[in-house]
Amino acid sequence: MSSTTSNHKRIFALVDVNNFYVSCERIFDLKLRDRPVVVLSNNDGCCIARSNEAKEMNITMGQPFFQIRRLEDEGILKVRSSNYALYADISSRFREILLGFTPDVEVYSIDECFLDFSKMNFKNLDSAAAEIRNTVWRWIHLPVCVGIASTKTLAKLANHTAKKNPELNGICILQDESAIRSCLEKTEVENIWGIGPAYTKLLKQNGIFNALSLSEMDDLQARKQMTIQGLRLVHELRGISCIEMETHPDPKKNIAVSRSFGAPAAELKDLREAVAVYAKRACEKLWHEKRLASTISVMIRDNPFNTERFYSNYQLAAFQNPTDNMNEIMKTAISLLSQIYKKGPNYKKAGVILGGLIPVSERPGMLFSGKKGRTADALNLLIQRQTAKKLSFASTGTSSAFWHTKFSKLSPRCTTRWEEIPRVRSQ
Repeated sequence: MSSTTSNHKRIFALVDVNNFYVSCERIFDLKLRDRPVVVLSNNDGCCIARSNEAKEMNITMGQPFFQIRRLEDEGILKVRSSNYALYADISSRFREILLGFTPDVEVYSIDECFLDFSKMNFKNLDSAAAEIRNTVWRWIHLPVCVGIASTKTLAKLANHTAKKNPELNGICILQDESAIRSCLEKTEVENIWGIGPAYTKLLKQNGIFNALSLSEMDDLQARKQMTIQGLRLVHELRGISCIEMETHPDPKKNIAVSRSFGAPAAELKDLREAVAVYAKRACEKLWHEKRLASTISVMIRDNPFNTERFYSNYQLAAFQNPTDNMNEIMKTAISLLSQIYKKGPNYKKAGVILGGLIPVSERPGMLFSGKKGRTADALNLLIQRQTAKKLSFASTGTSSAFWHTKFSKLSPRCTTRWEEIPRVRSQ
């Protein structure tokens, strides 16, 4: 599978972290190495990440924690709550390392990136892939697999092959025609990037069960049954690059903050506090993105298992002028909540969505903003600048609110909180 770079072919690499959440937890806790480990969803409800050792114990993705709690009680299984702050920071460091190999990096998800090697003068792709794996492991102790091919879709398949075949040592390079054909033949159609359940059913009805048969599909038939996107996928499987890199993704169209509660909330005052906190967090994300919101919507939802009297509702409002003012956003959110709240249900979830986002540079001029507007802007700026996070609004309540999402098995946020940085003790 070894190959050197070519002047006329595109060369893409997909670098994917193995069991990302678990691998992040293992960086700072050596006791988790080579042990069965799972990471739980919000409120410690179900498994959303598993180590290879946990997979070998037949623990499945999405399995409720209560079904495997005894394994933790017996000391067999290590369990952690989702540490999103840690994962996001490690993901950022992962991307920075990859930028050292090529400036053309597309962040596809929190744990995987596409790299365009077409303009790079690597003498040997095997050596380049090995250097990527070794550097990521040496600098941040994350295990990765690298798949390299002439299209992004084939690079995805190469990465999948590297993960499923330990003898490849985490690297698969699909440049040789026989190797590509063998990989396509072994890849079931449902495991192809971009093929969902609906297309899987349709293709199998037409006798297409693997990636090789899909690559040989007639162009007209592919476009008719799967639109232009499906035709591009067929061409990608043939080695014709049709899906370009997205190194500068489109700006977000909306910002959403929603959570399931740690305990049901029935009273309006409790929901007010939750919605105020979510509005505050949404506003902080708005500042980070340097955007203004034109609309805001609030949703609340009863327990979905309450089939007899399930209640769910939302309300939307438009701001008079696009804004990033926290006070205005929080007041509007609480007002919308009052319009949709109904006494009776034990609410399990609430959310705030900011929409119609525009860049701060496009803020419309307000001729008569007045003293009230200037005061609000000053308060907004003060909250943004304060680093201790001790200044907030009374409506957000206290951090001990019973509706907060449960993270009872949360590990330290070792890279984002000064007070949680690991300490080295001298003997």
